[in-house]
Amino acid sequence: MSSETQALSTTRRPFKAIRRELIEEFERRYVYRLLEQHDFNVSAVARSSGLSRRHLYSLIRKHGFHEHIPGMQWTADIAVEP
Repeated sequence: MSSETQALSTTRRPFKAIRRELIEEFERRYVYRLLEQHDFNVSAVARSSGLSRRHLYSLIRKHGFHEHIPGMQWTADIAVEP
């Protein structure tokens, strides 16, 4: 059962909770697929997605993808390119 089906099959849960889970799953899949397509080049992903680099960095951090980006140093909530 996919996460979308699983989330929607539980009708006793609040709409907002289900919507949040579906959006987070979409974000996770979308960002990771773009990172893979662009060899984890954050600038290329930002250009192709139309997201600002700042917002993209926040999504990368939120979903734990920062560990996959070589040479990236993370301090607090921002990424610093060496």
